[in-house]
Amino acid sequence: MKLFASKYFLPAMICSGCFMIFSLWILYVSVDHHSRQIKARQRLSLNIAESFIVFSKLLVEEHHDNPGRVNQIFETLQETSESINYISLSDTKGKHIASAGYCAHLDNGAKFSHGKNFIKHEDSVIIRKNFPSGTGKPDYTITISVDTSSCFAASDARSNLPKITFIAGSAIFALAFIIWSQFIRIHELGSRLLAEKRKSEFVDELGLAATGLAHETKNPLGVIRGLAQNIADNSKVSVSVRTKAREIMEETDVTTARLGDFLSYARLRKPSPSPIDAQEFITRIAGLLDDDFKNAGIKLVHTVDVPCVMADKDMLSQMLMNLLTNSLKFTPENGRVEILLTPSGGARATLSVKDNGKGIPAAILPNVFKPYVSGTPEGYGIGLAIVKRIAEQSGWKIKLLSKLDSGTEVTIAGIEVPGQIE
Repeated sequence: MKLFASKYFLPAMICSGCFMIFSLWILYVSVDHHSRQIKARQRLSLNIAESFIVFSKLLVEEHHDNPGRVNQIFETLQETSESINYISLSDTKGKHIASAGYCAHLDNGAKFSHGKNFIKHEDSVIIRKNFPSGTGKPDYTITISVDTSSCFAASDARSNLPKITFIAGSAIFALAFIIWSQFIRIHELGSRLLAEKRKSEFVDELGLAATGLAHETKNPLGVIRGLAQNIADNSKVSVSVRTKAREIMEETDVTTARLGDFLSYARLRKPSPSPIDAQEFITRIAGLLDDDFKNAGIKLVHTVDVPCVMADKDMLSQMLMNLLTNSLKFTPENGRVEILLTPSGGARATLSVKDNGKGIPAAILPNVFKPYVSGTPEGYGIGLAIVKRIAEQSGWKIKLLSKLDSGTEVTIAGIEVPGQIE
C-alpha cells in the first residue's frame, strides 16, 4: 500500500501534526506539573519544620535549666511524631545538650553552608535556628530533621498523571493510525477487487463473444471447403483451377484446426479427476503418435515409475498430446523424445516431456505459455497455452526449461498419486 501517495499525504501530515502538538502539550504539562510539585514540596517541608522549631523553642524555654527533661521531651516528641527523624539542642558553639532520633545526612557529613539555615533532600529537610536565651544565659541552637516523603504520597501519585496521559494518548493515536491505515488498505483492496471483477466480467464476455465468432466461422468454412472439394474433384475443370481448389481446401483445414484449438482453449472445462492406470495410459498415448515419430526418424521412449495417478483423463491426454506434438515438430531427425512419470515425494508425481531438439529462442521464452506466441512463422502458439491452463485448473505446477539447439523440457509437478500417504 502506498500510504503516502498524493491522496493520503495530507491526512497523514494532519495526523502527524496533531500528534506532535499533543506530545508537546503533554511535555509542557508534565514539566510544569513537576516544577509545581517541587516548589510545593519545599514550601510544605519548610512549614512543617518551622512549626516543629517553634514548638521545640517553647519546650526549651520552659525547661531550659533541666537538660535531662528536654532530652526526655525530645525523645517523646520524636517517637510520637511520624514526621520527625531527628531533633537536637546545642549551644551556639556546637556543644550537645539534648537530642533524639537519627539523621543520616548529618552523620554523613552534610554541612550547613554559610548563610543557609536548612538542607533539602528528596525525602526530608533539615533546618537549624539560633535563639537567644535571655539575660545571663548562653544562646542555643535547635536542629530538626523532618521526613516529608509521607506528606507527598498522594501528590506523587498525581505527578504520574502526565505520564499516564501521554502513554494513553500515544496508545489512542497509534490505535487510530492503525485503524485508519487498515481502512485505507481495505478501501484499496475493495477497489482492486471491484476492478478485477469488472475486468474478469469483461474478459468473460469477450471470450464468450470470441468463442461464438469462432464457432460461427467454422460453419461457412465448411461450406467453402465443400465447394472447393467439388471443384477439385470435377474432371471437366482445368488442372490449374483444381490445384487452386485443393490449396483452398488445405488453408481451410488449417484455419478450421486453429479455430478448433482456440475453442478448446476458450471452452476448457473444469477437471473431473479419477484414478488412471499410469503405465497403460502413457503407453496408449505414445502408441497414437508412434508412427509419426518413426516417419520423422525420432525415437520416442517412456518411463513410468508410478502405478496410478489421479487426473481428468481427457484433459491429461490433451496436455500430453500437445507436448509430444511440439517435441515432434521441433526435434530433428535422429533426435530423441522422452516421457517420464516419476514419484516426487509423498503422494505426488511429476510428468516430464523432454527432447533434444531446436529449443526455444530466449526472446519468446518468458511469454511461451501465452496464446499466439510461437517460435515458428507457421505456428500459432495455442498448444502450450492449453497445457498451462489445464495444469492450473488441475492444481499442478508447470515449468519449462529450454536452451537453443539443446532441447526443451516441460515439467508438470504435483499430480496426485491415489493410495499413497503424504
